[in-house]
Amino acid sequence: MAVVEGTKKKVIIDTDPGIDDAIAIFLALRSPELEVLGLTTTFGNVHTALATRNALHLLEAVGRTDIPVAEGSHLTIKKATKLRIASFVHGTDGLGNQDFPRPATKPVDQSAAVFLVEQTNLYPGQVTVVTLGPLTNLALAIELDPAFPEKIGTQSIVWIVSYTLLCFSFLLGFN
Repeated sequence: MAVVEGTKKKVIIDTDPGIDDAIAIFLALRSPELEVLGLTTTFGNVHTALATRNALHLLEAVGRTDIPVAEGSHLTIKKATKLRIASFVHGTDGLGNQDFPRPATKPVDQSAAVFLVEQTNLYPGQVTVVTLGPLTNLALAIELDPAFPEKIGTQSIVWIVSYTLLCFSFLLGFN
């Protein structure tokens, strides 16, 4: 499918990179229809600092260090510090315990919420926010700018619900 220059859909992927999110990120980066403006990280599959490290590693692995990574909140909206992390699914590092080297690149010097607000102000109505984890960064973006939801072109919440997942309902509702 040929994509006319300038018609790519602008996306920000809000992610807690485990194995599942890594695949989604790689697919988005390879899509000729998408322009990935950045990755914002959150807790979920792993703690936020490790999510940021994983996001940077994934971008380095495919030679896309031009894409910024903004680290998100380390706490839930309710300020809970005991987070429900899915290490039993993705390993303690989130990527199957592969012990990858520390990334050479660094995250941008702004929070995920600030990055989200900044990008939607720069491209009002044009940014699709794809959320692959807890929605904390979006909630914090709304706290920063109550008009944030109106500035998003589309929000795509990606949650896979199955009978198995429902059996572990204690994992749902991070905030």
